[in-house]
Amino acid sequence: MLKYTQGDDMGKFSNMLKILSLLQTEDILTTNEIANYLNISQRNVKAYIQTLKEANIPIRGISGRSGGVYLSEDYYLYPPRLDKKEYEALLLAEDILTKENGFVYEGEYKTALSKIKWAMGMTAPRIGYLGSDANIYSQGPFDICDDSMVKNRLLYTRQAIKNRNRLRLLYYTPNKKELKWRDIDPYGIINRNFSWYLVGYCHLRSDIRVFKVIRIKELHVLEDTFEYPEDFSTEKYMENILDMIQGAEYNVKIKFFHPASTWVEERMWLPSQKITRMEDDSIIFEGKVKGLTDIKRWVMGYGRLARVIEPKKLKDAIFEEASYLLQQYEENDECE
Repeated sequence: MLKYTQGDDMGKFSNMLKILSLLQTEDILTTNEIANYLNISQRNVKAYIQTLKEANIPIRGISGRSGGVYLSEDYYLYPPRLDKKEYEALLLAEDILTKENGFVYEGEYKTALSKIKWAMGMTAPRIGYLGSDANIYSQGPFDICDDSMVKNRLLYTRQAIKNRNRLRLLYYTPNKKELKWRDIDPYGIINRNFSWYLVGYCHLRSDIRVFKVIRIKELHVLEDTFEYPEDFSTEKYMENILDMIQGAEYNVKIKFFHPASTWVEERMWLPSQKITRMEDDSIIFEGKVKGLTDIKRWVMGYGRLARVIEPKKLKDAIFEEASYLLQQYEENDECE
């Protein structure tokens, strides 16, 4: 027989409070999203939500694609205090999410965090937290852009996604040196490597495309509305794209020699990846990718420590690129 302890009850109560907190800060959430946030099963989430409903908490639901649960607007519960781990996570993020790393919302994050500190009594414990003297530091490539412009684009895009309004963009495509107006049905917003992207259906190309926000020169929210496709998922659409350039799907097999083999197997590059370690400390990397442009750049970045086994089209593309590169260095250097 299963026995319940006081600790079990406290854990359930804590999770129900966390669910209420999430629902008060989000428009709508799926049970899967809540389960991922709290690291519990969807079955438990549904049970907790049912218990909250029985306690007359006005949790509503929307079925179908893009559905989920939400709190009635006339309900408000004073939020519980953060626990130590949650608060330490916010403090750590304060040191990492900076403009130097391309996080355009640094100012807003710091003011929001200051309100949290104030709400916690201005003397929230920093036990176990590495202070400024520990020199927490993070740096990487980021977009050189006007922060206010990016924030403006993200604000209107998010509103358009929520209200199902079509967007009209004046968009610059660098490889074609092309500036064109495009009508877009916005499906989602992505942040990858501290760059912001819009995913949506492009009426000019009659296809789903990805648009880098800093290349949007003008943006207008139209009165025209659109239907969100039942079979589309932004996460699913992006899962086999190595960076951001999509295309036809290929099965790739690449051999990485030591020490590149160690660098590659330390990271999750693709959800479909499979890594086989060889006796000579090399690895065979396999996976599915959409498009070859990004993976060509990725493989070439490892130089002689990487060799493509398949597909042949990728091998040929790298050979052609390497030939051009060799030709450039064989030519007389104009700077000498």
